[in-house]
Parts: sequence; C-alpha cells; structure tokens
Amino acid sequence: VALSIMAAVFLVSIALGQGVSGGATLGSVKLASGATQVAGTGIIQVAPAKWLTVSASPSYIHLSQKISGTTYTSAGLGDLPVTAAASTSLPGRLRPELGAAFDLSLPVGNSACGLGTGTVGSSLDLGVGASLTDDLRLALGASRALSGDQGTSALSPSEATSLSLDAEYGLSSRFTGSASVSGDFGVADSGQALDRSFGLGGRLALSGPLELVFDTRFGLSSGSSPWAISIGLGTAFGGTNPVSGAYSSKRIQHALSGGSNRGSGNGKFGKTSTCS
Repeated sequence: VALSIMAAVFLVSIALGQGVSGGATLGSVKLASGATQVAGTGIIQVAPAKWLTVSASPSYIHLSQKISGTTYTSAGLGDLPVTAAASTSLPGRLRPELGAAFDLSLPVGNSACGLGTGTVGSSLDLGVGASLTDDLRLALGASRALSGDQGTSALSPSEATSLSLDAEYGLSSRFTGSASVSGDFGVADSGQALDRSFGLGGRLALSGPLELVFDTRFGLSSGSSPWAISIGLGTAFGGTNPVSGAYSSKRIQHALSGGSNRGSGNGKFGKTSTCS
C-alpha cells in the first residue's frame, strides 16, 4: 500500500506539468521506545512564485513493537503535513541563502490506533546556507513545534527545539554526498528523550531534475533513536531552501512523520484488531 501511494503521488505530480513537482520516499526508524516505524511518504509541491513553495505530504505508516512477548502492530494513513516554504538568495561571494518554512499538521491519522495525534499541530523551520566553494555548501537549521503534539519529526520530542548542521559536497557531476549532525534542546517528552545524532546521505542526478536520494541517521546518546534510513525518488523532497528538504537531515525528517504514537494516540497502537 505504501509503495502504491508513493507511485500515485509521484505520477500525479509529473502529470500536472510545469510549476508542480513531486517525489516519494520510503523510510524506517527504530524509535527509542523500542517501536519500529516504516513510512511511505509522497509529496506534491507547487511553486506559485520563485521564492515560495507550498506542499502536501501524505503518508502510510506501519508501526510494530513487541511487548511482553506479544507483537502489536498498527497500519494506516498518518497525519497530513502541509508546508509553505520561502527562501531568498543574497549577493556575495558565499552565495548566502535564507529560508523559512511553516508546517501545519492535519489530524488525518487514526489516533485510536496510534497513527495520529488527534489534534492540529504546527511547527516552524528557520535556516541559512552558504557555499564555501563551488562544490562545498553548508547549512544551519532550527526547528520547533508551535502547537499540538506532532513535533518536527518522529526523531525528536514534540516540545524540543532541533538544531542541525549539514554539509554537502559535489563528488562528481551527478553525485553529491552529505553529512549532518543534529541535536535537540529544551524539554524532553515522557516517552522520548532529547536526541543527539549524526547522518550520512547523498543524491544522484538521474535525468534532468529527477534525483535518487538516500539518507541515514544514527543516535549518539542513550535516549536517541538508534537508527533511521530513507530512500526517495523524484523532483522535490520538501523544497529547495536550507530548511525545507534540500539537505539530508531535513529530507529524513520529512520522510518520517512525527504524528505516530503521540498526543491522544500515545501508547494505543496495535491494541485493537482494527488497527492492523
């Protein structure tokens, strides 16, 4: 089902033509609670202006966890993030770029099965990027939830502020490698500690704007998610500015929704036969 949703979103975005782009990712994360989340996520993105993008990212989520010898599972649609992102480039040798993104999470997921929060949530991303050389680019980003229990991703507590530093280096005319470090600051959740992690990833140009991307993330602290991985195909993965998906740490955040097992859905996945 997840692969079908991904393919449908990608094909619709391509069929809509110029000004509309899209992509699809398949990601998995081992949460610090012990649960495993697998998510197929699509994105449809519209660019009404050169500096502005608006996108929606439907996802299909599968959760599983073994508790006292019994494996509980839930599967279904997750909450729906809708994002508006803006960026601007400034003159200068380093080609600096400033970006901001506002995320609104709509409670589409079934909170009774742990697949959604049951409430509307919002979050804000800010970032700055600069090119040190023609091949090397750095970006610093900050993300924080403004309301609701969604948080910024499944990798971070819902009330924490997430900071990330990303570096991209063009290894060839078609392949760009990336590395990132991330950390959470502020308030930890009752079921999720503050995250400290690093990641590696890359993107391969296939044909025109079409790219194949992959991203990984590994926990550095005892409360962090041990690992996360995602792979994607498309022409957009959340935007083109420093905070909305162009860098590895942000791509994997968008690939792994934060709405599962949170809010009114906390601790409820797999507890009824209708959830799987």
